[in-house]
Order: sequence, then structure tokens, then C-alpha cells
Amino acid sequence: MKVEIYSDVACPWCYIGTARFERALAAFEGRDDVEVSFRPFQLNPDTPTEAQPLYDYYDQLFGPEFRSRHADVVAVAAKEGLEFRFDHALAVNTFTAHRLLWLTDREYGPAVQRAVKAALLRAYFTDGRDVGDTETLVGPATEAGVDPDLARKWLTGDEGIEETAEAIQYARRLGIQAVPTFVFDGKYAVQGAQETDVFLSALAEVAGHETAAGR
Repeated sequence: MKVEIYSDVACPWCYIGTARFERALAAFEGRDDVEVSFRPFQLNPDTPTEAQPLYDYYDQLFGPEFRSRHADVVAVAAKEGLEFRFDHALAVNTFTAHRLLWLTDREYGPAVQRAVKAALLRAYFTDGRDVGDTETLVGPATEAGVDPDLARKWLTGDEGIEETAEAIQYARRLGIQAVPTFVFDGKYAVQGAQETDVFLSALAEVAGHETAAGR
């Protein structure tokens, strides 16, 4: 079974939804036969490429009430074992981070890409790091097993720019307008940061379809 997760590095509900999905996958008996990969989506492609405090940036867009709305998200994240530090987070364009993920998947496969994505989410939401910065991105990639010189070469050049942009447009053409969206075997979609049991049911249902089809 293949599961493609459309998400953005700067999306809090993507982090929460991924944590819930990972918990469901760990409890799923057929987990060893499930390949998980991440697909790019940008919630706000107009975010500047130069990092700035997230609250300052969103105060300009939405006003100060944005901060109070995030208190609920922080509480939900905490229940999933995630620490959200919006007061430390930096708003920055995520295209380069998506390019790193795309190139990692191409060169190292989905398992390494998955580890890089987890590290990037943690870097953005917990550690307050600039995920648009080359050296910041090289660190998590290296920890996941990517050669640091190769990652640096990717990010200081233009490799993968066109392909990543096309992948983002492809998500739009599929009709994906909100993230996270989890697509199972290219046929079945679960949208949003659903509870763990919803993901577990989806995994079992898709596996059942595969068995019935004789795969």
C-alpha cells in the first residue's frame, strides 16, 4: 500500500495529523507493507523568503487575534506529545524545504524523506529554526542519512526547482485545497488531522480492498 501525505512544513495541523497517522500506522498489522511519502503543498506561497518572527508576520496579515486562536492548537498538539512554540517560530517561505524533500525522495527513497520531514516539522514548530536557510536544512537532512555535501549542492543550485513547482501544481490539479490530505493507493483520500482511529480504519479498509482485488 502507498500513502501519499500532502502537507506543508509550516502547517500546524499537518504536524498533528502526521503524528496521529504515524501512531495508527504503528498499530496497523500490515505496517511493513505500507510505503509513506510526502508530497508538497504550500499554504501561503507568498510568504517572504527572509525569515521573520511568525507572530509579527501574521499580525500584519490577520491582526493580533491570530495569537489567541493558536492557544487551542498548542493544547491539541500537547495531547499528541508535540511541543508547539509559536512564540519562537519563524515565518518563511517553505518552497526550498519542499525541494529538499522532493530531492531526498528521489535520491534516497521515502523512508529517508519521512525522517527529514519529521525533523523539519520539529525544527519549525518546536525549535524556532529558519527552514528556508540552507545550513538549517542541511542539518536535518544529514541526521536522516543524506550526504551533507550533496544536500548543500542541491540547495545552492537549481536542481529540483521545476519538478517541485510542478508537484505543487499537480496537487492543485488533483483538487487538494487543504492540508493535510492523505491519499491511499492513489484512490482514497482522508482529509484533515483526523483522530488516530480514523487513520487506522482507513488503513484496514484499503488493505481489505487490496485483498479483495487479489493484490
